Amino acid sequence: MTWARLDDGLLTHPKAMAAGIEGRALFVASILYSARELTDGQITGGAIAALAGLAGVRNAKKTTELLVSLRLWDIRDGSYWVHDYLDYNPSRADVMAKREADSLNGKKGAVARWGSPGHSRPDSQGHDEGHGQPDGQTMPPYPVPVPVNPVSPTAAAARANERVPDALNASGETTAAWAEATGQNATRQITDAMKRWIERAGLEWVIDAIHETGSNSSRAWSYTEAILQRWERDGHKPRTQSEPEHASSWSDVNDLDARRLRGEDISADVAANRAAADAELARQMAESGKRKTE
Repeated sequence: MTWARLDDGLLTHPKAMAAGIEGRALFVASILYSARELTDGQITGGAIAALAGLAGVRNAKKTTELLVSLRLWDIRDGSYWVHDYLDYNPSRADVMAKREADSLNGKKGAVARWGSPGHSRPDSQGHDEGHGQPDGQTMPPYPVPVPVNPVSPTAAAARANERVPDALNASGETTAAWAEATGQNATRQITDAMKRWIERAGLEWVIDAIHETGSNSSRAWSYTEAILQRWERDGHKPRTQSEPEHASSWSDVNDLDARRLRGEDISADVAANRAAADAELARQMAESGKRKTE
């Protein structure tokens, strides 16, 4: 566990006051995220969407622009960064060095208290507890656990990341992708389903399926799951790498966004895309049910 440091005068700071409630909420969330994930203050685009949802921010893009204009966030190397984060919080390198030192000190303390494995200690009369054993050898005062195929902490962490990415890196990316694609936050049920599919098919498949769901103007997780099931059967083929089944390709969605920003009425187009998406979902679910009965 790490701790984030906040100035106790934050709420009355002119920049924070100008940011408003949602701006302050997203700013504080970005500090907590940086401390937990040891990013040195870097906030990726995918993380912003997830943090905005957790902080109750209604318009992540507008609030992001506000934080940048107030210099609460900076833009460097194509990423957003918490302004002066390392002036108040330790860097990733410092935190990792402290953790390693704490681990080493803990091991030294255990040796000092209990002795090295195989070392006997005197009993209450001052006699060696190991004396008089049939084989003439001393016995350790307590059973000493011996790990099977011991693995270094670094290697163990690497293997864990290979198996299932940690919750914020994997689930955070998928929930952020879901929020961006569907315009709504993922429920606990959807998040749990995402984790299961990440273990089953991999992070790339899940994110590609979410993107295809959004491109078809659907907001249903069952639609995403139908896509993943189809890919398991027919092979992974993201819609962005093939011809779209109907008009709502990524370019069409972007065109709709542009028209909406110009103030045009796009309700009929959106309704048509959603109807087509629902029809596609019904077709896929019917095929899936047919295969189960065969």
